[in-house]
Amino acid sequence: MEFANIIYVSQGSLSEIEQDKYKPSYDVIIAINKRFNTEIEWPIYGDEKIVGGNIFNMEIYDKDEI
Repeated sequence: MEFANIIYVSQGSLSEIEQDKYKPSYDVIIAINKRFNTEIEWPIYGDEKIVGGNIFNMEIYDKDEI
């Protein structure tokens, strides 16, 4: 099954997310989280290290800085 179908977006929308034309919607983030059991922050921040407890009160560091 194609990744776009798994997260309920069109191939065109997925391509635009991959090209950083826009960020994934809340619904896409939740679909990725549920299907792949990821940290909820991962689709938003990628591999950056999050410090501070939650996504609303935190500092973000590049993983190479830690």
